[in-house]
Amino acid sequence: MRFPAWKNRSADWVGRNKKGLVIALGLTAVGIFMSPWLSPGGIGLRGSSSVVEKTVKQLSDGEIEETTTTTITSNSGKTFLDWLSLLGVPLSLVLLGAWIQRTQQQQSAEAARRQSIEATEAAERQRKQAEAVAKAQREQAISETQEEVLQIYFDRISVLLVDKNLLGIAEKEDIPNRQKELLSAAVDVIRARTLSILRRFRDSGERKASVIRFLIETEIIAKLRLSLSGADLSGADLFFTNLSGANLSGADLRDADLVLANLSGANLSGANLSGANLSTANLRGASLRGAGLDNADMSTAIGLTKEQLKTAILCKTRLPETLGLTPDRDCSSPD
Repeated sequence: MRFPAWKNRSADWVGRNKKGLVIALGLTAVGIFMSPWLSPGGIGLRGSSSVVEKTVKQLSDGEIEETTTTTITSNSGKTFLDWLSLLGVPLSLVLLGAWIQRTQQQQSAEAARRQSIEATEAAERQRKQAEAVAKAQREQAISETQEEVLQIYFDRISVLLVDKNLLGIAEKEDIPNRQKELLSAAVDVIRARTLSILRRFRDSGERKASVIRFLIETEIIAKLRLSLSGADLSGADLFFTNLSGANLSGADLRDADLVLANLSGANLSGANLSGANLSTANLRGASLRGAGLDNADMSTAIGLTKEQLKTAILCKTRLPETLGLTPDRDCSSPD
């Protein structure tokens, strides 16, 4: 909002001369209230003005007659209301200028405060956006790197299988010692690379599942008898996966999705199955000796017996009601 320059100058003058203005107004007020004693009609010294008129007339006998008339006019001065009307306009302008200045200062302060808040909020939004973009870029980079690593793993294992004819050797009934040594060394290499890549994918259950399905499809688990003992399969999506007869002893299967998985005859001794979903999984003949089953869902597991769970660790485990076992059998006692 813009105002004429003279109003701004008036406001500035008031700000610089506040004390003098107060004194002047005080003296003016005293003078106004003293006006009845200074002049009967108002402010100003008591006084009067006179007008003298002289008339000369010549009579018939030749004599001259001179007549003098004096008119006296009283000067009453200004009344209190007159002074108020005279002082009202400039005083109003001064006060208006002061009010405008104060309003402008308040508006400027409020505008500055709002701008500061808006700037802070904008900076915070930009920071969060930058962090979100950086996080997305990091995740994308990690994803691309993991995908490259996974593809390299597939390629190297595939080349090893073909070059060494590992599956052909494993199918022989009578394997020569030299080929046995070759097969054993190759399986050790595959196991080392498999365990390494599973650890690298610790936060990607989907890629862990891709590794396991590759091993199943290439018959490395079934024919080469690859051991997955101690493998990190936590959070792996193993829905409807065939791991029949697999060696998963000591494997980390926390929170794994094993719904409809075929684990018949699998070695799960000492495996950590905390929070795993084993509903409708086939556990017929599977070894669960020492397996941690706290918070695991086995309520609809197939082929599960009391004997299998005799040495397993049960705590808040969802079990088939037909077994009649206590789901909190092995929970630690509270201190």
